[in-house]
Amino acid sequence: MVSQIIWVGIVIVVFFVGIGIGSGVLQSTQMSPMMMNPGMTGSGITTGSGLVTLQNSESLKSLQDSDESQTRTFDIILDEVKFFAKTENEGQEAVVLVELHQWNPDLIVVNEGDTVVLNISNPRKHTHSFIVPEFGVSTNVLEPRTGSETIQFVADKAGIFTFSCGLPYNAASGQCEPDHSMMTGTLIVLEKKGQE
Repeated sequence: MVSQIIWVGIVIVVFFVGIGIGSGVLQSTQMSPMMMNPGMTGSGITTGSGLVTLQNSESLKSLQDSDESQTRTFDIILDEVKFFAKTENEGQEAVVLVELHQWNPDLIVVNEGDTVVLNISNPRKHTHSFIVPEFGVSTNVLEPRTGSETIQFVADKAGIFTFSCGLPYNAASGQCEPDHSMMTGTLIVLEKKGQE
């Protein structure tokens, strides 16, 4: 089995690869952020002004040092990032406002055996849902602006798992957003000590 130190190393590598891919996408589409939500933060990560820092290293250490299963509670909101992007169509340039959506926090780390409680809320203008398929958990439809639900499960297997919106985009019904495929986050379940 893979040790917790290796899992942490994998997380860091995946994080920096994601930054590189995101930077490449932004550069290739000529997007120039002129306005961004300054309060936008991911769990353990802060972005803004081109700086990236890892936070809460003490929290991560306390996770690694914990031998007993615990209940860990997270408040997750479907957040929105707005920025201006320069576009070109048949020689005509324009600046458009782009809205992207993401779960905040988009990174959750727990220990194997922990009970995970997620308080999910949707302040956006369309319906959404929240799913973690590998653990068989999902919310009902989260109504626009006020939709919220609490889900709970036991993180009974170690690994890296994706959570996302479970409602595919449908403009006619007001379901989800055009950037549906980008509404993902990562749940990392650290292997329980003594199982390496």
